[in-house]
Amino acid sequence: MRWKAALSFCHENDSPKIPAVSWNYVPEGFVQTADDKDEAGVYMEWNRKQKEYLQYTRVTLEDGLTIASDGAYDHKEKFVVCGYKGTYYTKKDEEWVIWNDSQYYHKINATHLAKGKEELQKMAQSLYLNN
Repeated sequence: MRWKAALSFCHENDSPKIPAVSWNYVPEGFVQTADDKDEAGVYMEWNRKQKEYLQYTRVTLEDGLTIASDGAYDHKEKFVVCGYKGTYYTKKDEEWVIWNDSQYYHKINATHLAKGKEELQKMAQSLYLNN
């Protein structure tokens, strides 16, 4: 299995456990400012010097799931994350990558990030690397 996740099984009275997101790479100097999880997905956010931002969204793939996103972009190209096909987009000072693996829809957004495409690629790939 390619997905690096730690599953915790719970007892009947426990709240549901959400598979962990294990980052092996986040660009240097970024501080995590949000980490929200529920049964449907994960949202994480980082910033550096209050000028550069990263956001990660993961949603569990289910039959009939529709994900709406901003269809406006300046540039679009193919993007591959550990064999999974995705897309890299740019729009002014924003860049983002999206891809699906066998379980999840993933999106990483960056704002004002130097070497954004390379940094997003490293972050995305780090999700699939062993610790």
